[in-house]
Amino acid sequence: SFLPAQIYQAFLIVSDEGKKVLEEVVKRAPDDIYAHYYLGLYYQKDSNPGAAEHFEKAEELCIQQKDADTLCHIAQIRNRPHLSSTIYELLDSLSLSRDDLRSYLEAICALDPTHVPARRDLLFQVYDHPQSKEHIQAILLSAATRADRLASISLLCIMRGKLKIFELCGSGLSEEDKDILTNSSHTPSLAEMFIKYGLDVRAIVRVWSNYSGSLGQLYDYLSDNKLLPELQEELVEILIKKDSRDDKKFRLNRLCADIEKGDRQEDLSERIQEHIARAAYVQRRDEDILLIANLLRRKLLLPTLRKKILEVMIAEQHNYRGAEENVDKARMCLAEEYLTQDRDAARATPLIKMQMERLLRGSNIDLMDNCLLILTNYKILPEARKRLLERRIELTESEKARSDNADRKKELDDGLEQLMMLLNKLTITS
Repeated sequence: SFLPAQIYQAFLIVSDEGKKVLEEVVKRAPDDIYAHYYLGLYYQKDSNPGAAEHFEKAEELCIQQKDADTLCHIAQIRNRPHLSSTIYELLDSLSLSRDDLRSYLEAICALDPTHVPARRDLLFQVYDHPQSKEHIQAILLSAATRADRLASISLLCIMRGKLKIFELCGSGLSEEDKDILTNSSHTPSLAEMFIKYGLDVRAIVRVWSNYSGSLGQLYDYLSDNKLLPELQEELVEILIKKDSRDDKKFRLNRLCADIEKGDRQEDLSERIQEHIARAAYVQRRDEDILLIANLLRRKLLLPTLRKKILEVMIAEQHNYRGAEENVDKARMCLAEEYLTQDRDAARATPLIKMQMERLLRGSNIDLMDNCLLILTNYKILPEARKRLLERRIELTESEKARSDNADRKKELDDGLEQLMMLLNKLTITS
């Protein structure tokens, strides 16, 4: 059976008896890390060449079982700096306090002074410490490539202010380096710089592990630009564990992706309602409702839920800038739901009439076109359709008069001709 480390430590005190017990444990439990480690110590003390075999077995088991602590001790005892990278990678799988993380990073840096990622992480732990300049200089000197150097210093610039960092860097940065770093002043542009120069974007994730807002921005950038899908999945898992109410876009994107795949409708319905209920800001909630409703409609999913969320949105008070336009869109979406799903023109007509008055006073061409499409497809409110079409032609002529672009004028001419033909047809019909 596996025993606590303290028991093995006691074996070292009891000399030959301890050695016999450890040898027996290794036979019975060949995967016991501590047995191999302490037997290696015992043999090393006696200059027994068998020590190397047990240390190597302990190293292998430490990596398999993610035991960074014992691996760190072995690396220090045997002076094996190449293990520093393995120990560093194991830290990701451990839930460490700030002090424990700092202890590991200090041990890695002592083991391998040229380990840039560990130095960089340690620098964040001791930024206000007198050693901070020493760590920066070590990074500048030991970075294997310019990319490594930029990766380290750019993260520091973001977190601590570039002027302070440039001052501590002294002559270690070229003017070109400083220009690159100055232009990478927020999360998306920082990620863009990392990708452009072939840097490891995971460095951002490691340093910002406690900053869910920044990780959310990084996810948004990667998702919007369809970059590094595996890292996107990792970020989703990290953000879900943090359960931050400020980072909703990644949840929305994941939800929309599941809608696209046509996941089980019961699960989707519950998740959609939860997502809307958790929205911290009314404007964001309304925009999410419109996006989800349109996506569900396109995929022919959850018609009852589509109408429900739109009805709730329209019924509530909205005070943010741009609210009227969002409610206009919701009103037209709901009218179309009544017409297509329920075949209920009586419920759709009041919504369209209310919308018509706003459209005739305004200049939102996209909403006008959407409304004209609905009125034409469902052959309702012919007089309202004619008035709206006249207003649409008036706006097109006005835009044409203001346009200096020849291609745009031709495009407007073609559109105007089609609108006039439609208006003539409506006039003849009426």
